[in-house]
Amino acid sequence: MTTSKAAVIVTGAASGIGRAITERLANAQQPVVAADLDEDALAWTHEYENVRPLAGDISDDNSNQALVNFALAEFGAVGGAVFNAASFVGGPLLSTTHQDLDRLLAVNLRAVVLGMQSVVPVLKQQQGGAICVTASFGGILADASSPVYCQRLTTVNM
Repeated sequence: MTTSKAAVIVTGAASGIGRAITERLANAQQPVVAADLDEDALAWTHEYENVRPLAGDISDDNSNQALVNFALAEFGAVGGAVFNAASFVGGPLLSTTHQDLDRLLAVNLRAVVLGMQSVVPVLKQQQGGAICVTASFGGILADASSPVYCQRLTTVNM
């Protein structure tokens, strides 16, 4: 990511890889906007002066732009984004509901596109920055116990 004091937006920041990325950036004194659907799960971010939590549903058109606007308001610039949020659907293909599939695609694919559409214009205007999209090994080597999830990862890995 960037070494400037421009903020980095991290989605899925409440736990797992997203939290680890946020903590690593915060410990390096990088300003971070930590985003997650679960506002209560972002409570840990208050341990860091340079991290600002913002809860929202990144699969929503307005939430990604709200993240960018929040980062600009809090820190003055956006240096990059880590699109890490994910929704997991496990189990046999035939038991996957339409609602499961819709949520998986909304968070794991649509939100990445919406996030880039919100962040890229700011990065272009600022003449630089970085974007990272996390995925999983499941996009390269499928797992028979979660075929729908692995197919989504194949799409993101492309």
